Amino acid sequence: CVRAWAKILGLVVLEFEGRRQDFVRSVAPRKANGAVKVPEDSARGLEHAPTHCCRLVRGENRGKALVKIN
Repeated sequence: CVRAWAKILGLVVLEFEGRRQDFVRSVAPRKANGAVKVPEDSARGLEHAPTHCCRLVRGENRGKALVKIN
């Protein structure tokens, strides 16, 4: 059985890479206690991936765009 995965990133902020640890130290505890929520726009099933990716490109998603497959 071969498993493969793909990751599509809509935004890369390399200009701020040097400040990543400051961000993680600041936000991680807030995310852990529920003060910061990360919205997800998800679809189930690989057959929905093309439509879901088109929604992402058109800016119709809210938050992180995910396609969940088993």
